Amino acid sequence: MQSLESIYAGIFPGMPEQIAKARRQVREFLDGCPAADDAVLIISELAANAALHSLSRNGVFTVRVKRYGTCVYLEVEDAGGPWTPAAPDDRPHGLDIIGMLARTWGSGNPPGGSSGRR
Repeated sequence: MQSLESIYAGIFPGMPEQIAKARRQVREFLDGCPAADDAVLIISELAANAALHSLSRNGVFTVRVKRYGTCVYLEVEDAGGPWTPAAPDDRPHGLDIIGMLARTWGSGNPPGGSSGRR
């Protein structure tokens, strides 16, 4: 694995207009990185899920990005809540898009036993 170059973290109110702000800040942080376009799309999808489909819509969501040369680690932590998978149809949805772009991905509970997802 490449050595860690830099870290970005931002906390955003759980409102739809904050998705674009998170996207812009991640794009600025990853300026010049070959993985920037894919990373920004992934952050956009994860931030949208947090702001629109989690309990973060009444609170905040956190975006974390670690840059390792040409690779990036992306994380969006939300406040959790009930989750129902989308009904299957003929088009990809947010998590489908992430699965196509990311080398590995998944979700889980944050450390410390909180009820959010990341």
